[in-house]
Amino acid sequence: MKFRTMKAVAMAAAAVAAVVGSSSGAQAAAFDGSCNDHEVCNYRLTSYTGGIWDTPGDVSSYVGHYFSSGYTLNDRTSSLKNNADIYDVTHYTDANYSGGWLDTGTNSARASLYTTWDNTFSSHYF
Repeated sequence: MKFRTMKAVAMAAAAVAAVVGSSSGAQAAAFDGSCNDHEVCNYRLTSYTGGIWDTPGDVSSYVGHYFSSGYTLNDRTSSLKNNADIYDVTHYTDANYSGGWLDTGTNSARASLYTTWDNTFSSHYF
């Protein structure tokens, strides 16, 4: 009797997971390694290479965040994309949205941040 109950519980859990998984496909999923709609995506190297870090929200500090390649995010971004269709994104050189800043318009990208901004960002705000 216990085996049947455990099997029924496992099947119910699998059904719930399938429904939840299929319903979230159209939304941006933070930190999934893919630059989806409505996300800002930072890349470790120029030309959108070297590992990605993606999120659909503001981040006040990059400390403790990592690119998909394993490198720390703080002060390591060399290219970026803004896939948000209604918001510009502002990257800041310091945590808590302070220091120098660079705006990137909606649905636009920067294949290289060049010397001025390369490896300087520590937060961003939509």
